[in-house]
Amino acid sequence: MSKRIISICLAGLMAFGFFGCRKKDAVSSEVSIAPSIAVTSSEPQNPYEINPLTGTQDMKKSAKLLKPVAIMINNIETAQGVQSSLSKADIIYETFVEGGITRLMAVYKDIRTVGKNNIGSLRSGRYSYVDLALGNGAQFVHAGLDEVYCKPHIGEVGATTVDLNTTATSGNVIGGNNYAFRVSNGLSYEHTLFTTGTGLYKGLKDTVGLKLKKPQENWMKFVKEGQEIVPKGGKCQELYVPFSGSYSAQFKFNSTTGTYDKYRFGAKQVDCSNNKTISVSNILVLYSTISTFPDGKHVMTDLSSGSGYYVSNGGYSEINWSKGQAQSSFKITDSTGKEIDYNPGKTYVCLTNTTQKSATTIS
Repeated sequence: MSKRIISICLAGLMAFGFFGCRKKDAVSSEVSIAPSIAVTSSEPQNPYEINPLTGTQDMKKSAKLLKPVAIMINNIETAQGVQSSLSKADIIYETFVEGGITRLMAVYKDIRTVGKNNIGSLRSGRYSYVDLALGNGAQFVHAGLDEVYCKPHIGEVGATTVDLNTTATSGNVIGGNNYAFRVSNGLSYEHTLFTTGTGLYKGLKDTVGLKLKKPQENWMKFVKEGQEIVPKGGKCQELYVPFSGSYSAQFKFNSTTGTYDKYRFGAKQVDCSNNKTISVSNILVLYSTISTFPDGKHVMTDLSSGSGYYVSNGGYSEINWSKGQAQSSFKITDSTGKEIDYNPGKTYVCLTNTTQKSATTIS
């Protein structure tokens, strides 16, 4: 082969190799410079879960399988000034005990949020409050109880309750006085028993247990935060709910917070443990039949069904309600029979006598 032919062949091979490398480089370059797609969000991730009792995303993830705690709170007029940790409650129920007196039951999804603050003053349990606690899937806690009607009912419905007024255990009632204490507050002895969130959590965890098998569902269906609604029945800037001649619940709408502040004796009612106003997003006024047991003293709030009002965000609507069985939750419907939606936040439930409906003031 002549030198000329060899030179031509070598040149051809070099050219082929050169362009071949260029082609590879181009492909390689396209692969290497392809932009990576990162999945990001402009909104910060919320490390909290949605609280099933309030619809607000402020519950620690560790509370997802934590059983709620329902606690009986003294509401006799002379002791209202020392009521503690009501501002921390997710739901507050108010209904009758006896003699026209009402009592409160405060429900906390995560009792640990109260911390070392006092809760109380603690008072005794009654028949209807057992069913209210069970309807929220809550552990019922009280300081003493009606031995004639309430205690047998606890056994009948298969509940286990905790009595902070004694160390003794009797049937389904567990003594828990080891995690309660007396506070010298200038009131008579029966108004001085308190506990704390930290102490009660430890005591309940070590005795009855607070672990749920699956996440809890609430009977309230909340709209999303930021999508609050106004009930369409009319405006409600102030609400007055009578229970008896001496007891009532009064609320005023706070347009700044979008919630209702609770009032007592013409002034905002504050939490003795932190000096915060007791304020809620939702109010349910449920009318019921209040009957007296055969002893002529203790009373029962009928929890089968009735009518009432839903108040929230400066408005109200008429509702119908039903419950039934002890473990059943409330079902609240509008005039068409559709379950209502609730605004996220805390709730106050007034269970008063049907005879008081005409005396209820919405303005």
